Amino acid sequence: MIDNVWTWFTNLDYKGSVSVRNPDSGNYGASGIFTSKANTPDDDIFIHEALYEMDPDYTVVAVIKQAGDKAARDWASGAFPDGIDEISFEGSPEDIQERLDKAILEGLAHRKVLMVRESGAVVMFGYKLEDLISR
Repeated sequence: MIDNVWTWFTNLDYKGSVSVRNPDSGNYGASGIFTSKANTPDDDIFIHEALYEMDPDYTVVAVIKQAGDKAARDWASGAFPDGIDEISFEGSPEDIQERLDKAILEGLAHRKVLMVRESGAVVMFGYKLEDLISR
């Protein structure tokens, strides 16, 4: 499945990283919980980990740092005219998880997209690739 997600991501000229949950990864916190690919040097692993820990049923995550020649923050203003929830990924893993949990209670789980406050990266996630493609 990672190859399908990667093809979708690169065909849209996105820069960043994608991951898919390994079907045999078990409960959260397990090593080898997901497989990822990236075309940027920055390490987004902590974002992928946080999303998979947020809901053990999520199977795909995409971190978009650039879309074509636009920074993700600029691209998002046109792609998501109703706006995107911004969440800070600074602090301890517990702080990050607490902010994500609060956002889930406020409806983030239905929107399946957020923006990393510090970098402007757009994070899309879902239960299947179609959740990302349909955006």
